[in-house]
Amino acid sequence: MVTTVKMLRRGLAAAGMLAMAMPPAASAFELPGIFGSSETRPALAAPGDGIPADVAQDAARERDQRPVLMAQSGDVVVRINQLEEEVRRLNGRVEELSFQLLQAQEDMRKYREDSEFRFQQIEGGGGTAPSSSNSGERRGDAAPSGTSGSSASASGSGSGDDTIGNLLTDGLDTSSLGGSAPADAGASSGGSASDSSTVASIKAEGPRDMYNLAYNYLLAGDYQKAEQSFRQYSQTYPSAKDAPDAEYWLGESLYQQKKFADAAEVFLDAQKSHPKSGKAPDMMLKLGMSLAKLNNRDTACVTYKEVARRYPQMSDNVRRKLKDEEKAASC
Repeated sequence: MVTTVKMLRRGLAAAGMLAMAMPPAASAFELPGIFGSSETRPALAAPGDGIPADVAQDAARERDQRPVLMAQSGDVVVRINQLEEEVRRLNGRVEELSFQLLQAQEDMRKYREDSEFRFQQIEGGGGTAPSSSNSGERRGDAAPSGTSGSSASASGSGSGDDTIGNLLTDGLDTSSLGGSAPADAGASSGGSASDSSTVASIKAEGPRDMYNLAYNYLLAGDYQKAEQSFRQYSQTYPSAKDAPDAEYWLGESLYQQKKFADAAEVFLDAQKSHPKSGKAPDMMLKLGMSLAKLNNRDTACVTYKEVARRYPQMSDNVRRKLKDEEKAASC
């Protein structure tokens, strides 16, 4: 028994000495076959990461590409902002142009209304009638093209009433016409005396300039200068294309100065010289109006009827004015 105990002690001492001499034993996790060795386990990206290497590589690649993508997306956002700003600028420009267009249309409307009012002043004897014989029409464009054809057939169909026929044949004897306004006689004689001296002072280059000058005087309400200018035009260019219009406006400028006898003579001569012109109905109408102002109502009424008979295709403006004047004269 004692021998056995001694042998056991010797064995344990030897084992202790052997254990101290040998390297430390591997842990259970490093033993082959137990949980796999460090050579057989998949490599980790880094201690404590817990992600496989390929996944980590993909993540790193994405991290590397992220600044590029962010820069590209930033460029797109900047470009979109620039386009939005350009669209806003263009919208503002469109609104500005639209406003300017509306202003231009309003100015044009006011100009047209002003022109129509001036024509009504000119045609209606100071705006006494709501409509004019030539409202909104300039120069010789008042009557449609059919007027001249109708006037040709009408003028050749007969002499008409004896009174108007005598007027057109023999002319107007102003000495037999009474009832002229007191200012009319003095204005007529004074205007006739000053014609030769004042007309000569008007300077214009060519018929168009002279006509436009006279017409502008008429629109401005300077009827004396308009009379002088149109008289000079009629004397200088009697065969011009605008000669009928010039004679009509000459009579109109006299009419507006209340020189009714002189105006009647001018309208009568113009109607006789240009019975087929576009202004012919207007000339005869204004002849009747001048006669009415001279208190020659019967002859004025006959003249009004002759207008309707000779020029059935007169413009609507002339037709309305004719009805107004017939009503005013109680024809």
